[in-house]
Amino acid sequence: MQCITNITISGFDGAYIQSNEVSTLDEVRVRTGVNRTLMDHAFLRVLPLLGHNASIFSNVTWSPERSSVRMRCTGEMGGDNATDVIFSFVVTNPVEAQPSPLIEIEADGIPISRTRMVKDNQPPSNSLYDHAITLGLWNDSSVSWVGSPNGALFNATYRDAEPLRVHTPAFVVKTIGQSSPYPGANNTIGITISPNIDLDVGSVIAISMLNNLDGTEAASTGPISLSDGDTHTNGKSTADDTRYFAASTGGMSGSGLWDQDESVVSLFVVSKLTAGSFYSFKFVLKNALCTQPPQPVCIRARNLDVGYVSGVVIPRRTMEHDVKTLLSVYDAAVGDAAPLLVYQPRIVVSTMIHSTPWPSFLNNTVTVTFVTNVPLLRSSFAPKITLSNLVQTMTSSGLLSVTIQKEGSASSVVSGTWDQGLGQLTFAPSDDTTPGANYTVSFFLTNRHCQQNAPATTINISGVCFAGKPVEPLVASHCNMDTQPLQVLGGPCDGQSSSAIFTLKNISQSTPYPGDTKKEGKHAHANTHTNTCTYTQAHTHTNT
Repeated sequence: MQCITNITISGFDGAYIQSNEVSTLDEVRVRTGVNRTLMDHAFLRVLPLLGHNASIFSNVTWSPERSSVRMRCTGEMGGDNATDVIFSFVVTNPVEAQPSPLIEIEADGIPISRTRMVKDNQPPSNSLYDHAITLGLWNDSSVSWVGSPNGALFNATYRDAEPLRVHTPAFVVKTIGQSSPYPGANNTIGITISPNIDLDVGSVIAISMLNNLDGTEAASTGPISLSDGDTHTNGKSTADDTRYFAASTGGMSGSGLWDQDESVVSLFVVSKLTAGSFYSFKFVLKNALCTQPPQPVCIRARNLDVGYVSGVVIPRRTMEHDVKTLLSVYDAAVGDAAPLLVYQPRIVVSTMIHSTPWPSFLNNTVTVTFVTNVPLLRSSFAPKITLSNLVQTMTSSGLLSVTIQKEGSASSVVSGTWDQGLGQLTFAPSDDTTPGANYTVSFFLTNRHCQQNAPATTINISGVCFAGKPVEPLVASHCNMDTQPLQVLGGPCDGQSSSAIFTLKNISQSTPYPGDTKKEGKHAHANTHTNTCTYTQAHTHTNT
């Protein structure tokens, strides 16, 4: 048929039409449209049509009052040999999220009743990430509109092609991880973000809940340096993502603003972030001294310009933890890269052995071996190691030389504090220690002048939240007798029965014949002397 009528498509709730039509000052009125969309004209506006069949329509107008498009047919459509008529036009989406509204079509002249249009519920094609059009240059910031070839369409799902279905402004990628779970360690926090809208200069991103639950300081309040992060696996990030952020509005790029009281880092955008692009960066915080679980770090943004609306926010959302990276730390497990997780400090191994059980021996060398699951960091928390219940020795209180040696390394000597009454030795390691490495500590104590059983000793480490651990006694053999550390073999104390025994008590003869002169040999060892086992011999001769 010859189309002599008008077609109206209505229901574009929240849409805004940009037009090149020039209006007089009397015609221009600014008002708020549906869903906070600003419209700069309340009257009909000329709407350009695009596409192969656009030429069959004329007098195409947009009515903001009805959120509708009206057009006059000037060509043929319909009939027995009809083909699909395809055309398009451009609208600006509303600012706030909404489902796709009810969109209907009708005609007058040749009347066709209003009917619901069939929406495309398939996922649209994702945009290609092609940020470096000019080799070596990252030019995303030159793109001036959302939906451009900057990768704004991504992670598309079913129904995303339904007209005017609008997602909430969000960071569709918001991952966070860490480099170290050790207490008191300098921890590099790595972040990758990708917004689904442009973030213009003047926008502010806040990353919060970066908590040290024990109240220790993660960083001093003020500017915090940023370093470039890793390229995201799902898309390209720029060569230096620190250049987009500053510690203040219009400030020098390469830093953020840390607030210790609120545990928040704020990033002031000084170069536009474009929708669909990936931005990766890092900063360093000092870990808590006591164990804590991963923290529910959140991200939000404010002061955004979206369409013709200022002051738009991206609501606060929990960031996605890195639960895949296996850190290069002692006894690491998947999940340890989750942000601000801190290990429980543990003394994994603690053993002790001594060199002699004899009473009043001046140089009884006591050797302790220990292994920890976290480093002892001298500059972070000034760790001190305490050995307790080394009781009943003859060594007077005062300073005591302590030799420390990491397995495979040279030894060093530090000065420890010895308390004779408590049987307690306290000393600081000479250097930062390595988790999982064996450390031996040796020192001299003077044994008691008479016998005693081995005391039960413990080891503890201050500065971080270690739990004390019993020291496992190792058995040393002396004169075929097993002894434990600080066990003394000798004469009785205070009426106790003696622990001195003969360790060798053999006797023999030379002949069994009657009347022969025979000699008897006697051998005896006693354990009551000093460093070496005592050996005595007796020979008797009898004439019959």
